[in-house]
Amino acid sequence: MIFQSLSFLILHSSICKNNTFIAQLISDTENLGTVGMDFPDTCSLSTGGKCTIASIVFWFMAFLSSSMGVVAEKKAEKEEENTLGTEPLILPGENL
Repeated sequence: MIFQSLSFLILHSSICKNNTFIAQLISDTENLGTVGMDFPDTCSLSTGGKCTIASIVFWFMAFLSSSMGVVAEKKAEKEEENTLGTEPLILPGENL
């Protein structure tokens, strides 16, 4: 998940902006007369990138909900331990 998130840094790097290799490919295809190859000047976010963003959000929400559940469970266990020690084992006037 972390490396998927870090892959978005490529969108702001020299790989996507002012890439000399892509510029060379474009000039070579123009010189050779090869038609049909189109290289965009900049990178853009595709469907896979949008799915990655959605998965990051859902993973974060799952982390928050599970951590809140663990905290609530520990709090309930602690309260249960505290109440067990305060109740008398034998109530006065109780028939045995």
